[in-house]
Amino acid sequence: MQIAEEIDLYIQRISKDYGLSITLHPCGNEQLISKSNLIKYNIHSPGYCLYLKSNPAVLEKCIRKQQNIAERLAVTDRFTGVCHAGVKERVYGIYDSGRYMGFISVSGYQADASVARPRINRICEEFCFSRPLLDESYSKLSRDFPDEALLDSLVIPLCRMIEYGNFYMEQTSKDLAESLYIKILRYINANFCREISVGQLAEKFSVSPSQISHTFKRMNGKSIAEYVAFLRIELAKSVLCITPESITNIAIMCGFSDHCYFSNVFRRLVGMSPAKYRQKFRKKESSPKGAKK
Repeated sequence: MQIAEEIDLYIQRISKDYGLSITLHPCGNEQLISKSNLIKYNIHSPGYCLYLKSNPAVLEKCIRKQQNIAERLAVTDRFTGVCHAGVKERVYGIYDSGRYMGFISVSGYQADASVARPRINRICEEFCFSRPLLDESYSKLSRDFPDEALLDSLVIPLCRMIEYGNFYMEQTSKDLAESLYIKILRYINANFCREISVGQLAEKFSVSPSQISHTFKRMNGKSIAEYVAFLRIELAKSVLCITPESITNIAIMCGFSDHCYFSNVFRRLVGMSPAKYRQKFRKKESSPKGAKK
């Protein structure tokens, strides 16, 4: 699907050049995002967000809160706000002939303390997070919110590309049923810290294990096991940088039952051990600005 590939390249470019964390949120009937590899952008990448969403109840609340965004985008096509967890973001609506199809968020920024602090307090009380650990995780978010005019110049064209791609897909396909791949991907994104097997997915979606494996590999480029490992290691990288928890406890938190296996997977994907990754990050944090390397 060429249009989806071009959009993917555009997102990669502006994310790299401007340090943006871009998330795509289809509302269920948005064809291009839901039926292409662009759905990989349907998960927030900032470490604070990944840490919070390791708790499935937080993830469920985030999804419910998207209805509030939809209501705001019914009266304006973009806005800057702060989510229920205290993260500042700029949000853009995706439409098709005036019909709301979803939104794009540029997220991962600290809000004013007067706004963020009460929200972080509620998160801690409602979901029993450690306040010091959550504060440390939140402190890793950028304080420098980008210029809104710059964001508009980058993201509004992305909205138009997605809207055009959606129109093109509707003209070339009348199949509005959600694909098996998207069902699998959404389930994994919401449950990757839990045990997930091809057999479980086959039973859940009433298809054969071989169909599950073949469909996911063809659409994603990774096997289910590789994709789950990728998500778990991304979470682990964030947690290592924000908490003094032991490697064993972090492994369990991220869905690994064996810390030795966790360390082997981490080393294979990251290129160093979890302990060295943590040490390297903290050295980088503590090095004075302008110090010679």
